[in-house]
Amino acid sequence: MIEIVTLFLGLVNGSQPVELAVRQGAAQVEVRLDGLVVERLTSPPWRLEVDLGEALAPHELVAVAYDERGRELARARRWINVDMPRARIGGRAPPGGLTVLPVVFAADRIPSPDEMGAWFLADGKPLAVRAVHQGPAEVLVVQDAAARPYLEEMGRFFLGHRLDRLGIPGKATRGDSADWDPELLRTPKEEFRDAARELFDVPAGAPESRQLDRLWQAYHEFAGLGAETTVRFISPLAAPVSRTASQRYLFAGSAGVANVGFFWLVENVPPMGFARRVADAVAIAGRQAHAGSGRRAVVLLLAGEADDDSLHAAPTVRAYLRALRVPLFVWTLSPAATQTAWGQATSIGLPASGRGGPIPHKAVDEAFDRLGGAARELRLELAGQRIVLLAGERLPHEIELAPAAAGALPAGLEPLVAGGAEGPR
Repeated sequence: MIEIVTLFLGLVNGSQPVELAVRQGAAQVEVRLDGLVVERLTSPPWRLEVDLGEALAPHELVAVAYDERGRELARARRWINVDMPRARIGGRAPPGGLTVLPVVFAADRIPSPDEMGAWFLADGKPLAVRAVHQGPAEVLVVQDAAARPYLEEMGRFFLGHRLDRLGIPGKATRGDSADWDPELLRTPKEEFRDAARELFDVPAGAPESRQLDRLWQAYHEFAGLGAETTVRFISPLAAPVSRTASQRYLFAGSAGVANVGFFWLVENVPPMGFARRVADAVAIAGRQAHAGSGRRAVVLLLAGEADDDSLHAAPTVRAYLRALRVPLFVWTLSPAATQTAWGQATSIGLPASGRGGPIPHKAVDEAFDRLGGAARELRLELAGQRIVLLAGERLPHEIELAPAAAGALPAGLEPLVAGGAEGPR
């Protein structure tokens, strides 16, 4: 009886045209945006303009057809700037759908769905909790294109520094040796030790074997996010897919790989596309993270204050991820750039270029610890998240906490997911 013909591709805001397909028999069509009536149409052409506002935000567009007596005939719905997760319980999607809400509980004990029956509200009414689970996690990473050479240098420099500090002798004492494969650090400890012993010419049973174990352990403090966590990349280099007035861009993404970390990040980001749009890529990463229906986080790696041709500003995108309940971690490779357009960032970089003069051991140790601390914070965030499945499909920012949740959850709904009210990490 009624259909919303317009496809809202990508991320949109401002005034947008909407076209409806309405069959005979409808005397009036009511169009609602986020529950509010924006226009009533009484005759063809069934078209209108809808103002989505200047901010980038998720929206629900609903068109309802009525007959001459005001009785509802049919309705159609379109989500804008959001892909609602297809959540399931026991392999089935219940009637009316589910809302996926990531929650970090204040205590170690996870309450049952019955205990949380009055915790979550929408429009002042309690939402039934259908299930709570941990499930898999996904980290989506966006790198400023200028970060790649810094990361490659950091990987080599950290490795060479650690080998020197551990006193490991042999023919390859630098991380930029042609024989060194950083993928070795992703292997189990025993396999790594055997391969590295041969590479570094270390006799079996020598004290250096224990030092190799320490090297492997040191890198795995931040190199692995766990077997239940996959890492994907969203390229900030956007490729145009049309040359019309309303030009569209694609942001290439990688496949998901489990149990990876820093070195996989260094080796697996292809330079793709044309326009550099870091903020837009972060928004796309947040949208995809929300659509995954599991534990999630987005990591932005910056080499500094790079040029950004994005259509949306960093504060706008940060607010958009908060609305989606997706935590954002901002890491910078420039030690001086802790305050960025994204807010406070975590420095993980070296104090100066390794190509210059020597860097004191203490400074490299501190940089290594900062990187490990940032990764541990990310790992703890993911480990603490639980997925609450609420009855009905609703936009995540429409959910509020009821007084009954006091004490069991952090105050207010914004901080339920780290990086909410406080901004990016």
